[in-house]
Amino acid sequence: MSGCPFLAGRPIVGHLMAMRRDPLLFHQAISNNNGDIFKLRLGLETFFVVNHPNLIDHVFTKNTSNYVKSHHYKRMNYLLGDGIFTATGEEWKRRRRLAQPAFQGDSLTAAFDAMKPAVQSFLARMSTASGSTISLSAEATRLSLDMVLRAFFGINDSSDAAVIASALAELMPELDRRIWAILPPAVRSLTPAARRAKAALKAINEALHRLIVRRLKDDEVRDNLLGLLVRAERDAGWSTESLKRLRDEAMVFLVAGHETTASTLTWAWYLLSLHPSIGRQLEASVVGAPGEGSEWAERIFQETMRLHPPGWLLTRSALKDDVLGGVRIPAGANLIVPIEL
Repeated sequence: MSGCPFLAGRPIVGHLMAMRRDPLLFHQAISNNNGDIFKLRLGLETFFVVNHPNLIDHVFTKNTSNYVKSHHYKRMNYLLGDGIFTATGEEWKRRRRLAQPAFQGDSLTAAFDAMKPAVQSFLARMSTASGSTISLSAEATRLSLDMVLRAFFGINDSSDAAVIASALAELMPELDRRIWAILPPAVRSLTPAARRAKAALKAINEALHRLIVRRLKDDEVRDNLLGLLVRAERDAGWSTESLKRLRDEAMVFLVAGHETTASTLTWAWYLLSLHPSIGRQLEASVVGAPGEGSEWAERIFQETMRLHPPGWLLTRSALKDDVLGGVRIPAGANLIVPIEL
C-alpha cells in the first residue's frame, strides 16, 4: 500500500477558512493537483478526500456497508432533528419506506396539482419583471418553497408560509456555519448570528406544530407527505415521541425539498440562457405531442444535476479498515467526497 499527499494547511485551522470562503472553488483547486485520494486537514480534523469515480463507486456502491454518514451530519440535528436525513442503516430504510408512498401514483399526481398555483404565481411575477434585473437564486428559492409547502404540507395560508420562508432564510446560513465550525456549540450559541437563528428556529417550530396539530384534528384522509406521515404514526401506535418524529421528518423534507430543487432550477435556468436553442426546443415541445414536453424537461434536469448536483459534497466515516486506491483507510477515518468534481 502507498501513502498519499497530506495538505496540512495552517496551524489549528488547517484549510478550514479557505474552504468556508468558497467551498467549490477550494475543492476544485486542491482536487486538480493532488491525485485520486489525498489527506486534508480542516480545523482539528483530518479527512481523506476521494477524488476518482472508481473510488467513489467503491464507497457508495461496492462497499457501502462500511461507510456511514459521518458525525458532521449530527451537527444538523439542531435544525433537522432525528429525521431521515441524519438516519443511517435500517432506521434510514424504515423512514424511507414511510415517506415513499408520497412520491408514487395518485399522491404524486395530487402533489403536481397542488404545485400549479405556485407556478402560476411565479409566472405572474415574471410577467411584471420584464426588462428588470432579478436574482435567479432568490426566485428559484421562493418558487421551490411555495411548491413544497403546498404539495407536501397543504399550506395555502400566506401567513404561515411567510413565517417559514423568513425563518429558513436565517437558518440556512447558520446550518452551513455549524457543519464546519471550529468553535464548540456552547461558544457559537453566543454569537449574534446564532441568537438570530435560535429565534428563527423557534418561529418555524411553532409554525410546524400548528400545521401538524391541524392535520391531527382533520378527519379527512390526505395523500400528501404530512398526511401519510401522520397516518403511519397513528398506525404504529401514537406515543409521547410521535409529535417530535413528525416535526423532524417535516423539517427534513421542508429544508431538503426546497433547497435542492431551488439549486437545480437556478442552474437549469442559467444553462438554458447559455444554450437558447435548447430552450426553444423545450418551449416547442410543451405545445407538441402529449408527454413530449415532460421528456425534454426531464432530460434537461438530468443533465443539469449531472453537471451541478445539488448535494455536491458528502462526508462518510469508515466502520472498518479498507483500502482505496492503494491507500489504507483506517476504521473511524472521515472521508470527503466532492461529487461534482
